[in-house]
Amino acid sequence: MRLILLILLIALVTAQNKFSPKCKKDSDCDPMNHCNEEVGKCVHKDLMPLSGQEVAGTILVFLMSALSNAGGIGGSSIMIAFLLLIFNFETHMVIPIVQVIIMSGSIIAVFLKFKSRHPARDRPLIFYDILMLEVAPLLLGSSIGVFLNIGFPTWLILAILILVTLTLAIITFHKGYVYYKKETKIKRVSTIMKVTHQDTVEIDTIEFKAENKNDELEIIEPDDELEKDQDNFEHEEENSQNQLEYGKKRHASFVIVEEETGRPIRDIHSELQEIYKEEGKVYYPFHIFIICAIYAWAILAAFFRGDTNVKSIGGWELCSDQYWGFVGGFIVSMILIGLILARHLNRQTHHKLELGYDYDAHDLRWHFKESIMLMCFSFIAGFTSGLIGISGGVIMGPVQLAFGIRPEVSAATSSVIVVLTSSLNFILFLKAGMVTENYSLWLMAFSVIGSAAGILIVKKIVEKQKRPSIIVFCLGTVYICAFLLILAYGIRKMYKEEEKGTAKYGFQPFC
Repeated sequence: MRLILLILLIALVTAQNKFSPKCKKDSDCDPMNHCNEEVGKCVHKDLMPLSGQEVAGTILVFLMSALSNAGGIGGSSIMIAFLLLIFNFETHMVIPIVQVIIMSGSIIAVFLKFKSRHPARDRPLIFYDILMLEVAPLLLGSSIGVFLNIGFPTWLILAILILVTLTLAIITFHKGYVYYKKETKIKRVSTIMKVTHQDTVEIDTIEFKAENKNDELEIIEPDDELEKDQDNFEHEEENSQNQLEYGKKRHASFVIVEEETGRPIRDIHSELQEIYKEEGKVYYPFHIFIICAIYAWAILAAFFRGDTNVKSIGGWELCSDQYWGFVGGFIVSMILIGLILARHLNRQTHHKLELGYDYDAHDLRWHFKESIMLMCFSFIAGFTSGLIGISGGVIMGPVQLAFGIRPEVSAATSSVIVVLTSSLNFILFLKAGMVTENYSLWLMAFSVIGSAAGILIVKKIVEKQKRPSIIVFCLGTVYICAFLLILAYGIRKMYKEEEKGTAKYGFQPFC
């Protein structure tokens, strides 16, 4: 996804370098910029002294970094809007700075969440299975999106960005409302049970049960209601039947024996306990190895492929036969990696169902249809992020929620996605000499502080109020702010270009 921004740098840099307005005097430039008469281009002011507008912008970066990283999305869309509207940077200077901001904030987010545990099971909070499946299609989509970004006119990129942020805001707020209603119902049931000392309560024709765990009352909502609330998939009923058939109890012991001799041939209890033992680890070496290998392959492919500002280490020219041959091979390899991992997860789910694995109500049961759907969404997220410059977490956060993932789990997993993509782009921007050090370091510091503060504060609020929907509403707030700011910037930019007669509406050559 961040691979997107790798080329997003090149995409926007190329387009901006072609169409940057010339200047002869300072009045030809935007506020906070002055004219460099030697090259005839507008140059941004140094960091110090800070203007009042920049102080306000820094505070907003701090606040939005807190909200964004609490929700696991990095906040690239809102940061782009801030740097364009408040700091008055040129488009090609914005992307590298944004990568530094969201990379630093997301690293802190992952650091704080790395050892966190799942709220309902003894496993990491980060969902390594879904992360492993998403990486390949995300990076593939971002690569293609960044390449196409080079030829897309600015007005179209802004229009798509506005549409995407508005759509995500609507979807996210709706999902937050669904979670909020369910949480309210659970809190109501809990209060009634504590007052009446009942272990079963019926509300709105739905029966709720309670279990005592570690002297704490845990409310169990019926699977049917959970499935309804989370837009469950068609295979849920089949999975439930399988679980009933093989037993749900975590510590139940089942031994399969030969019919004639009675000799045991399979101890289901031992196999289940081995799975639970592996899940109890802080991290999963196999998953991390696969993710790092795909990430390394994406970096290597980017350098071999080359681009407008970075020569191919393979020695071929941009858009040559060798170039397209390598790109084709890269696409095929990423698709195959995704399909192999999907097959692996599907077989893993089948095996767990046979053993009677104790699934959380919000867990994904990996079947081929759902795996392919998630891969397609991941590709679209990567493509969109590469085309318009937003982080993959911005799109994959709502997608994961739509798949029924817990908000806490989705936020932690999305933070890892943001780190992978933003760090890749940062490496390539740094190599190309595109990073503005003073502003990058200044805003990075406030992003780190904001990220840590947001995650810790929101975590305490969620634990105290028992409302994970707070995380979802944080995401929706960021999307709404990004939508309004980018809309304002787009209108202002197009008005100025029309006024100066420099507006361009056509596509540019991709090669």
